[in-house]
Amino acid sequence: MSGRCFDAVVFDLDGTLVDSASAIQAIGGRFLAECGAKPLTIEETRAFVGRGSRHFVTQMLQARGLLVDGSEAEGVDVALARFLELYAQGPGEDNKPFPGVNKTLSALAEADMRLAICTNKPLVPTWRVLDAHGWRALFDVVIDGDSTPTLKPDPRPLLAAIDALGAARNRVLFVGDSEIDRETAAAAGVSFALCLYGYRTAPIADLAPDYVLADFSALPALMSGAVAAASQVLTSGSSSSGSISARTRA
Repeated sequence: MSGRCFDAVVFDLDGTLVDSASAIQAIGGRFLAECGAKPLTIEETRAFVGRGSRHFVTQMLQARGLLVDGSEAEGVDVALARFLELYAQGPGEDNKPFPGVNKTLSALAEADMRLAICTNKPLVPTWRVLDAHGWRALFDVVIDGDSTPTLKPDPRPLLAAIDALGAARNRVLFVGDSEIDRETAAAAGVSFALCLYGYRTAPIADLAPDYVLADFSALPALMSGAVAAASQVLTSGSSSSGSISARTRA
């Protein structure tokens, strides 16, 4: 990729590389069944994911009226421990790659692009997903929800990934799907590409991403510098349609 505008790309995992909502819904359902409560809907699951397991468990307990006033912290601690046990047992293959992800990751790796993951997903479930899809060897760095003391949108997990890659911030692209990822990129001072699928709830205009990625397969064109102007829009195979758009920086 001569003349490329980025040297490295860091990916979010859930909602960006894999659709994990159904897998997490099933795990939450197992936990709630033990509590005698009804399972989460897929809509609830999508709304609760992204900010780490503790946030997910807290939202799940509140949604089913399982937190007792005055003992919220203790209740969440106990529930979180059990949820994490179930989470660690979940099959990685239940997390389905989005269209184009497998081929695109392989293409980027073959082009000597440095690749990393920055996710709030805990360590064991993260590696189960990577191993299930044969991705372990593709990534130079993996920062999971247990790697650093803080979680996204705090920038420190993303900065840890960038430091481990040995890349300059202005030569790194962070690819994610949500408000959390956008906040993280902004706080870290790196360019951000927003995937149009995933678990975002806010309008695109509110996130003001540097790039909008409708087709994951178009990512190599972005990385190589094919998106050179703010007005240019292209697909994975051409320079004339709508899979990537770049915005003008203020």
